[in-house]
Amino acid sequence: MFEYTGTQLQNGINLIPTYIPNAIGWQSFNANDTYLTAGTEYALLIIIEPISTPVSFNATWTLKHEETGTPSGSSGEAWMSTTGSLRISNGDEGGTDQSANLQAVPVGADISFGGTTYEVLDVAISGWGVTYTVAPYFRPSENDYLFTFNYATATSIDYVVATGQLTANPEARGYLDTGSGKVVQADDGYGTDFVVQDVLLSPDWDIAAFSGSALGGGSGGNNSLDDLVDVEKTPLGDSTLTKVRVLADVTSTSDNTTTGIYKAIDWSPQSIDSITAMFEAPVDKTYIFDQSAASPYDITSITRQTVSGNCLLTVQIDGVNVTGLINLTSDITERSDSASALNSVAIGQRVTVTVSGNNSATDLALTMAIIKT
Repeated sequence: MFEYTGTQLQNGINLIPTYIPNAIGWQSFNANDTYLTAGTEYALLIIIEPISTPVSFNATWTLKHEETGTPSGSSGEAWMSTTGSLRISNGDEGGTDQSANLQAVPVGADISFGGTTYEVLDVAISGWGVTYTVAPYFRPSENDYLFTFNYATATSIDYVVATGQLTANPEARGYLDTGSGKVVQADDGYGTDFVVQDVLLSPDWDIAAFSGSALGGGSGGNNSLDDLVDVEKTPLGDSTLTKVRVLADVTSTSDNTTTGIYKAIDWSPQSIDSITAMFEAPVDKTYIFDQSAASPYDITSITRQTVSGNCLLTVQIDGVNVTGLINLTSDITERSDSASALNSVAIGQRVTVTVSGNNSATDLALTMAIIKT
């Protein structure tokens, strides 16, 4: 049996969706009585997800269709190529210096103008302005447009380290994953601990069921599960808690589904409304769009375009076709179709896009619009 001080217990999952600490020190949460049998591994996971405030700004530039070259820094122009190179001058059309705002835009940000929202795939800062590599490649007509930039900034994360907490218990290990691709394994505890009791059970009898506090049975026997234990509850580890801060290089401003325990940005409707992919030389096969959904969402539509050639696209969720997104024509004309049914993605499900009927298609750009549910 045990109590636990984190947010998720694996092997009999028990989840506390939101917990806001209200005091310094250990906080205990009661879980359902569970037997931890020898040789079985149990994991206690605490997830920290600070919510970042979205950043947004807008200004007007004159869009020009230019494959190469750059505008002057004060021209108030944005030059865009057919390959997704968007070069924006420091000065906007009204003469305001936007260099600080432009340089702060990170990979993963959204830029909207001319009725299309583009995802920033790369950023290069120069003296005259900033070059963004964006997708999709579609260019609206040359005109004056209001450019709107949306992104979220990285947030430093605090977490707790209990040095040497598990030293006396070699069967227990602490794991720290900050999303940087490096998992730390040590005798230290990271804000969690099991509280356990030894239980004496006869090898000749099994407990068939347990509900509430009574075990049932005749008089003179044990009437509760607590009567079967011979020691007090004790944590696996005990140590002084030390507060430390995650370094900036393990936070993220572009990947709202970072694999790991700690995430830099909350995946909210304000920060994510689409998933974009690019294929330089697509072939007839199935491509994984979302390996394992971290949060539930609905697929609302898919917009696509090629630089040359054509092909067909079909969107599936765990192998089931999304109604309205089957055998969609994709060619040099920007096309968009909406999902009408079977378009809800649950946590853990996989989203795929199947390319078929490929006819020399190149530089296929896809944007899947989604709504978090």
